[in-house]
Amino acid sequence: MTRLFAACLAPLALMLAPAPAAQAGEIWLDFENPWVRAHPGGRDVTAGYVTITLGEDDWPDRLIGAEIEGGRIELHTHEMDENGVMRMRRIDASPEFSHENPLVLAPGGMHLMIYDHPRLEEGDEVRITLRFEYFGEIQVTFPVLNRAPGGGHHHH
Repeated sequence: MTRLFAACLAPLALMLAPAPAAQAGEIWLDFENPWVRAHPGGRDVTAGYVTITLGEDDWPDRLIGAEIEGGRIELHTHEMDENGVMRMRRIDASPEFSHENPLVLAPGGMHLMIYDHPRLEEGDEVRITLRFEYFGEIQVTFPVLNRAPGGGHHHH
């Protein structure tokens, strides 16, 4: 995974907007395969996905919010209800994640639900500010795709 160094928390992290990874103090965050699904025909909602891992020596963190210019984002998950039906619901924060237990935002699981954003089409890019409980905020560029990437890491 590619890593970039950031000496200060939010100000420098925001200047490194397209970074797939960032370091602030002693914390490393790696962002693998960030992507947003192109708006499906006629719908005004879509979703964003990424796998986030902390460095080996870092304490656990949680994703507690996200923002996108021109729209709004909620953190959602899918859970089985008492009748065995998969339901999507909003959550306030992700579970803790670490180097050994990355945070996986993926289709069919936890994801960033994007509302009220102008239409996104394959080939576009959007910057999403991810807000972490301990790390703070960092802006990550998400390419817009019609389907999940074929694997490997997303590099800038």
